[in-house]
Amino acid sequence: MEEHEKVLIDPTLEGKTREELGLKPFTCTEIHSNVMGIPVFITEESIAKACRREVVGSFEENLDNKTSP
Repeated sequence: MEEHEKVLIDPTLEGKTREELGLKPFTCTEIHSNVMGIPVFITEESIAKACRREVVGSFEENLDNKTSP
């Protein structure tokens, strides 16, 4: 998403890596927010910890309800 926005602003950046675009390297999916001036980062791990669950499994869409649990 961030890469797409940078390329829309400057099309000459097409095909560059995240580092070449001046972005942080991708490590995991994060939700970025700002609460009362304090930056907040929510990751899959923090959600799992709050729910007292392990971070395992994956999400798959368009599965047949009869064959998938």
